[in-house]
Amino acid sequence: MSLHQARKVFVTGPGGNRLACRILGAHHHRTVVLTSGIGCGPVFMTAIAEELARDHRVVYWDYRSHGESDLAPPTGGYSIAEHADDLDKIVRAFVPSDQKPIMIGFSMGVQVTIEWSRICPDRAGAYVFMLGVPRNPMHRTVLLRSRAAWLAERIGKYGRPVLRRVQPLVNGALRTPLTYEAAKRFGFIARDCPRDEFLDFVHYATSVPLDAYLRCAGGILDHDATDTFLRISQPVFMLAAEDDVLIRAEDARRFADKLPQARFEQLSFASHAGSIEYGTYFAGATRRFLRRLALDQKLRAA
Repeated sequence: MSLHQARKVFVTGPGGNRLACRILGAHHHRTVVLTSGIGCGPVFMTAIAEELARDHRVVYWDYRSHGESDLAPPTGGYSIAEHADDLDKIVRAFVPSDQKPIMIGFSMGVQVTIEWSRICPDRAGAYVFMLGVPRNPMHRTVLLRSRAAWLAERIGKYGRPVLRRVQPLVNGALRTPLTYEAAKRFGFIARDCPRDEFLDFVHYATSVPLDAYLRCAGGILDHDATDTFLRISQPVFMLAAEDDVLIRAEDARRFADKLPQARFEQLSFASHAGSIEYGTYFAGATRRFLRRLALDQKLRAA
């Protein structure tokens, strides 16, 4: 089933804001919940969604201010904890209480999913963490990180009128083929990253209001769920990319090594857009992990 054929549903978040969701697959199958990265949109997880929808029910949702979801409620913001509360609402809406979903997070979605596990430590059946770690990517620069998080939040919160005027100019500058060429040249994406898919991502990312994007970025920098990650007892599969300039593969490996039930895999030559560049491989690797998990469960039950 194609992601374009997905059924669209809206769920009301904790603050009253509507969250847009896409549902693929049969309802009687086990549920997979996909949580993407900041500004990333469906394109980053399309291959995985379509592969798993063959025998799972797949739920893909948009963060507040992303895609067709509402802005944050007037009294709310864009912290990782608030996104995790939204994720909890998604799980409660689509996953039966007697079922343990497969939770898949990409980039910022890894932080959000791990933060959600703080709320519901025994709810998931397994986790897949792709190109992300439990804490912000600037964790080594504590002083710079805290200042950058503070600045992003303040500019986003109080500079909204100016940012709304600037956004059309930013969108016009970024929504061109030159962005694709520049991203390749500076190493943000691999040279064989599919052009159309990357430009779809750029269009989705630039549709997120600049103030919301900045506040989400501040939330990423201000977050650390290492303590929660170390308490995860379910099976974990971590995927990293050798040429990822945002999340170091070695950092992901170190985290995986801390959990005896975690598996780690590193892709050569992939960038932070690895799930676009090697979508079929990411989907296959996730499928193999779930098959091994099912086989282990059958052996334990025998």
